[in-house]
Amino acid sequence: MSIEHGHFYYDSGLVKPGEVIATRMMLPLIPYAAALGYELRKDKQSGEAMLVRDDYQWVVTPGEHTLSVCGTPYEDIRVEIGREGEFRVSLSVIAMLIAERYGEDMARYLSEMLTRGPA
Repeated sequence: MSIEHGHFYYDSGLVKPGEVIATRMMLPLIPYAAALGYELRKDKQSGEAMLVRDDYQWVVTPGEHTLSVCGTPYEDIRVEIGREGEFRVSLSVIAMLIAERYGEDMARYLSEMLTRGPA
């Protein structure tokens, strides 16, 4: 959230106080979601794109949204459509998907992934 709201840029000195941050960092949704075990599906009848994993389902649409993670709603989630038609999302979406995927055990799993080292 520090990066998304610009605090990182100001605190690091990359942007001077008062300067406007013109672009916000957006990431491609599919590679990150797939790495976490989510699948993007299209509903043939409605045409909606849904990110699905087990019993979790999120209808992905461009704009600013609220995303429910482990039962807690988070606001200011941004989704855009890129030039090639791919979904691009704010950094917080990836963090929310990680939290939804790992829930209460998230810290333990992340710690294992970060300390595992090369295979």
